Amino acid sequence: TDFLALCQDNLPTPDKGVTSFSWIKNRDAADDHAFYDSSRGPQKEWRNSETSETTLGDGLQKFLKGGFAIEDDDAINTKSESYVAWNWVGNAGTEVANTAGSGANVATTVQVNDTAGFSICRFTGTGSNLRFAHGQSAAPEWIFAKRLENNTGAATHVYHHNTNTTTGINYYTHLNEPDAKVNVTNSWRAVTSGYVELGTNSNTNASGDDIVAYCWRGIPGFSKFGIYGGNGNTNGTFIHTGFKPSWLMVKCVSNAGTGWEIRDNKRSASGGFNPIINSLFAHANQAEATDDNCDFLSNGFKWRASGDNRNTSGYTYIYMAFAEHPFLGDGTNPCTAR
Repeated sequence: TDFLALCQDNLPTPDKGVTSFSWIKNRDAADDHAFYDSSRGPQKEWRNSETSETTLGDGLQKFLKGGFAIEDDDAINTKSESYVAWNWVGNAGTEVANTAGSGANVATTVQVNDTAGFSICRFTGTGSNLRFAHGQSAAPEWIFAKRLENNTGAATHVYHHNTNTTTGINYYTHLNEPDAKVNVTNSWRAVTSGYVELGTNSNTNASGDDIVAYCWRGIPGFSKFGIYGGNGNTNGTFIHTGFKPSWLMVKCVSNAGTGWEIRDNKRSASGGFNPIINSLFAHANQAEATDDNCDFLSNGFKWRASGDNRNTSGYTYIYMAFAEHPFLGDGTNPCTAR
């Protein structure tokens, strides 16, 4: 009497936001990185390769408070294999249409969490210069843009606000490739507080094709998107973020053949303590590796080794980092250093 069936919908929910963007990777096998978001809807997956979006009946089924429900697709749920999922909270799947005054000139639907500096934007490419609304109150600093409808030539383009500190707006990199930054005028053209302007590059603006863009901006004490130079020393470069990172992705933009290296405090072989040595690579489908040491500190991160992916002298790197314990935030007290 009064008992409920044991199923996901009847379990207690945590006091967390509903996941809006999930990035999932098999740690044990050479599977692709899988990406889902609640704007496109459950079962709609794209992978970090030059392939189109697919609908998987056995993929991610539902976005939940603090997580998601999945079926048994190999890329996200193979028996006895270990996975990691990195998740961002948007607006619980609720989108709004392009708003007047944003400066956008194409129909755009956006899901926005302005407090966290994150939005998901969907629009249709025109093949000529366009402006899409990002929905945030300030200009994004990091963007992933993905063409969803072409099996070839659909590389994931990345914008970073200071890839080049003097002429950075035309530079892009590919999330699915180990290349250096590329300077062309037909990719990113402008990023403002109201819109993102794209050129005619087919990866981000093919006529008639659906495009999704994930936009972030730095929030003090919560996230930071920066740039640094390597020193090639085992007593490596220290990068100040203003918080202790929980998740970090780094990419060399000055030299090709360098990977998108991802570290976090959950996969660490040391149980979350320094050094953080477990790495995955956004551009590759390889299993997790154990690489040179990195320390997550109370106010940033520090390399304890050299290496092309992270700390070679004369190389330039971009990074995106998110905090473990935000120092500042809406309704939260400052957090003491750990």
